Amino acid sequence: MGKRQLAIRDLDQAVRLGPQLEQAKELLEEVQRNILKQASNQPPQVGQGNPPHTPTTPPTSTTPATPIQVVDVRQPPPETTVQVFIVDFPDAPPPTLVPGRMPLGAPFFPSETVTFEVKPDWLYVIETQPTPWWMSVHVSGKQWREDGSTFDFPVSGVKSPDMGRILVLARNAAAGPGVFRITTDREGPHKFEVTVTGTANDHGGSFRNATLIQPGTRITGELWPVFESSDWFEFLAEAEEKYVIELDQGTADGISFGIAMVRYRLLSNPFLMSDLITIQAIKSGLHRIRVSGTGGTYTLTVRLGGSYNRGRRTYSHPHQLTGVPTGPAACTCAGLSVSAESALFAAMVESG
Repeated sequence: MGKRQLAIRDLDQAVRLGPQLEQAKELLEEVQRNILKQASNQPPQVGQGNPPHTPTTPPTSTTPATPIQVVDVRQPPPETTVQVFIVDFPDAPPPTLVPGRMPLGAPFFPSETVTFEVKPDWLYVIETQPTPWWMSVHVSGKQWREDGSTFDFPVSGVKSPDMGRILVLARNAAAGPGVFRITTDREGPHKFEVTVTGTANDHGGSFRNATLIQPGTRITGELWPVFESSDWFEFLAEAEEKYVIELDQGTADGISFGIAMVRYRLLSNPFLMSDLITIQAIKSGLHRIRVSGTGGTYTLTVRLGGSYNRGRRTYSHPHQLTGVPTGPAACTCAGLSVSAESALFAAMVESG
């Protein structure tokens, strides 16, 4: 067969197979489309790349947001310090005893001292473990013992009760050292741990550091137990205005309470059995209040206005008192609501 005849045959076959090739091409394209579609619907395999990103929307809550609550801000506790000392007693031989007498200066009962920091008008609790035989403490030139009494002259020691505890109120004391002495009758080497806890007075213990109180407000305080401690307050009074000073004893019992208006001088009289005092300021100036007692809480209120009855226990303080520095303030005051179960009020004067 010649080349011409072969070419004619191939052309004839192409003409006959053309429609079949077209169908095959369309079928191949459809198969490819199905493969791609199936591949897109299958989950990704491990190691096959990152998963497709799915956008998320934040959850919506039907509960309204909680508003910010206002917390009651309370006064912080008074300042406190703790000082710990270890008192070491070595093994000392007993003194040589002479029949019928003891040699002068023989250390029959060994003693040691520690020095601690003292701040004015702070309360100090000195605790010793284990309990020694004798304990004493000197603050501001005076010696104190557990029951609150003081000695204005030096003594050899103070017998301590079993609790091994002494309370010291550094009233009117200047800042400086306090000396604590511990005496033992134990034999052999031993140690004592002395813990000195100091607490600041919640209010001024003297007129020099009185707590300022605004008329129309209430303020709480606490007096130390064992000792007759004092809290001082001051408020600015306007001339010719009347003020009511009221005391709620709370847990305190037998509080002495008074209004002061003459410079640094407390008048011995009068004393009022009452739960409040009403005063009228003759001149503008600082008026000071003293609350005294032997322990417990109280609430003091100073408010403007109130009734004033000159016919009921009215006391007038002149501008000048013999031997007393004078100032611009003076007052007349009256005690009201007299009750046998009330606090003891002392009327005093203090200039601004």
